[in-house]
Amino acid sequence: MTLSPGTYCGGLHIHRDAVVHLMPGVYVIKDGPLIVGPGGPVCKGGENDDDDDDDDEGEGCHRLEHGATLKGDNVAFYFTGDLGKNPVYGDSMMRFEPASVVEISAPKDGPLAGILLFEDRNMAPNLRYEVLSVKARKLVGTIYLPRGRFVVDTDEDVSQDSAYTAIVANRLMLRGSPRLFLNTDYHRTDVPVPAGVGPVGTSRLTK
Repeated sequence: MTLSPGTYCGGLHIHRDAVVHLMPGVYVIKDGPLIVGPGGPVCKGGENDDDDDDDDEGEGCHRLEHGATLKGDNVAFYFTGDLGKNPVYGDSMMRFEPASVVEISAPKDGPLAGILLFEDRNMAPNLRYEVLSVKARKLVGTIYLPRGRFVVDTDEDVSQDSAYTAIVANRLMLRGSPRLFLNTDYHRTDVPVPAGVGPVGTSRLTK
């Protein structure tokens, strides 16, 4: 399925084995989360389970079957509104589930040029933007979450195929044993780097 830019009220949920391609533009995620990829359980060292019985899940099991795919170039996600009380996803404004495949890059021009994820500055504090995916290899652009938490919780590499990834967040959290790649090969892409980020000066982590 192909989706077009616009406002997605109540959030955007991409489930099971859906394959979604995004047309270039800005996707406003309002009053709900962006969720990609729940699927059935697969246990490390075991055989795949074709049913959806959550009782099969246990230690060493991950929801890797029927993972959804989200791909798009020249796209930006703008998160705004009131997430409310979500009994399933809690305070997660974005979650790339373990099963998901995510390959996205920021716009080359327009009001959010170079911005991949943008959190409205009036959002509630400490919302979570989570990457649990084992295949989130391409996140090209700047992630701007001034009040939020960017959480990487996976055993795999993240953003390793990106020319560059910059993160501006209230808090960056790494869990499990991930390797988060913050590449700085700016010459490899025509996605611009926003002012104050990138090749001017040195790469750094700051409080």
